[in-house]
Amino acid sequence: MVPYVGRYSAKMFIKNKPVRFGFKIWCITSSDGYLYKCFPCGDKQEVYSELGSGAQTVIQLISIMENPSNYKVYFDHFFTSYTLMRVLEDKGFHATGTVRENRTAKCQLDTPKSIAKKARGTFDIASDITSSIQIVL
Repeated sequence: MVPYVGRYSAKMFIKNKPVRFGFKIWCITSSDGYLYKCFPCGDKQEVYSELGSGAQTVIQLISIMENPSNYKVYFDHFFTSYTLMRVLEDKGFHATGTVRENRTAKCQLDTPKSIAKKARGTFDIASDITSSIQIVL
């Protein structure tokens, strides 16, 4: 978040944060921390509008990468969804991300509560037979 308190329509407010007013900037970096591309949050994109803002952000950031099979993309639960993983796989990217329970495309997995009741280290896994996407809980 870049601090800013003046007037501007793209300014964001996040309650209970050290920097409450300012601009969010999305970035894609290398594993060494070198910046490849960044842009301010709020840029509208018409391509892949059905995927949601998080997935659109990822697609916009990876658009500069040539030779996608050379890259591994990692992101958190804000961006991850089954449909985004399918799009990235179709483009040739290797991707890994944590996912929210409501974005698993109705995958038949045990509930987190039932996993918590089992022995430590227990997990559940599901695979898509039409692609190489796997969901682990």
